[in-house]
Amino acid sequence: ENPVSDSFSIGVSDYKKLLGWISESGATPVILMTPYHHTAWLKQGTRIYAAMITTEKIAHQLSQETGAQLLGSFNPVATGCDKSEFEDVSHAKDTCLAKIN
Repeated sequence: ENPVSDSFSIGVSDYKKLLGWISESGATPVILMTPYHHTAWLKQGTRIYAAMITTEKIAHQLSQETGAQLLGSFNPVATGCDKSEFEDVSHAKDTCLAKIN
């Protein structure tokens, strides 16, 4: 058994249930992914890189399975944000966030 893997699977399952609950209430759930700075994407072998790729894939899958609207991307290139549009590696400025559609 892998407790980290089990916890991850439970977390994804719980999030999917939450999206379903939101849909059942008559609202359209939205999954919002805000970009990380370009430097977070430079080293493909890092944990943060792997986490961004994995989480974004899961978000797309959940969106398809639940009908949740998916906005944004962790990848700043996909949202059209440049390097100057970040406060730090994980906090985009309003000019970057305004590009999410």
